[in-house]
Formats: sequence, C-alpha cells, structure tokens
Amino acid sequence: MSTAFAMTFLQSLAPLLSGNNTTDKKRAGNLYKEYQLLFLFAFLYGLSNVAITINMLLGMLAGGGIFLLITLLGGFFYGKEAMGFGDVKLMAGLGLFFGLSNIIIITLLSFLIGAVLSIVLLLIKIKKSDEYIPFGPFIVIATFISMYVPFEQIKMILMQIFTLGMYHA
Repeated sequence: MSTAFAMTFLQSLAPLLSGNNTTDKKRAGNLYKEYQLLFLFAFLYGLSNVAITINMLLGMLAGGGIFLLITLLGGFFYGKEAMGFGDVKLMAGLGLFFGLSNIIIITLLSFLIGAVLSIVLLLIKIKKSDEYIPFGPFIVIATFISMYVPFEQIKMILMQIFTLGMYHA
C-alpha cells in the first residue's frame, strides 16, 4: 500500500474517535458511506494478485463475521443490542483493507483495549453499568496500533497476555 493512501485512510478514521457513532445514527451512516469508496479502492488494489484478493476477502468475512456473531448472539441471549451494526460494517471494511491476519490482531487488540478502558470508565464512574459504551473508538485505536507497531511484535505481546506468560517463542 502506498504511504499516501494509508495516511488518507488514517485521516478518514479520525472522526470515529469522538465516540459519537452510536448516538448520531445519521452522521454515522454518512461516515460509513464515505469509507465504502476507500474500501473499494483497497479491494481493487488487491485484485492485482489473486492471493492478496483472497486474503482481503477472508479478512472481510472474519472481521465482519466475528462482530456479526457477537451482535446476533448478544441480541438472542440478552434481548437487546449487544453491539451496533456499524461496528460490524466497520470491521468488515477494515478486514477488506488489512487482510485476515491483521484483522484478527485488530479484533483482539480492540477487545483488550475495550475491556481495560471500560473497566476504568466504570470504576471512575464516567459510565454506569447499564449504559452503552461505544466500541468504535476501541476499534480505531487498535487499528492505529496495528498500523504503526510491527505485526510480529503485537503478536508476541498478545500471546504473552492471552497465555498468561506461558508462551515462549
């Protein structure tokens, strides 16, 4: 990917950090429509190589699929929206842009960051336990981290965290 395209992509994700994507549905819908052009360009770029195209499609299915499963199961078990559909669309688009291995890293990072920051928000009483906490900003933060920290380094850190230090390369 060219550096100019990556920087344009980063700038387009910045408004999601505000966390307003769950409170202003119309604005969020317009914001995701703007991303569709970027994701289409990324996909067309990948068509130059079949392996890249398959990796990007698998990333889209994995990214969107994991979050769609969470949305559907959360709605089934809890009877209310567990995660917004905008998060599903965002992860599907990011999966199309970053590919399978990177979207798995982004997913794990966003869950980890979301868990830690949500606990902090609850402990210092910024949010109540019955309030929704927007997940989009955690996805964006994880995406920024995955773009600037080498893949192998993130993988090693996540393996240490999720195996409680038992993993040794």
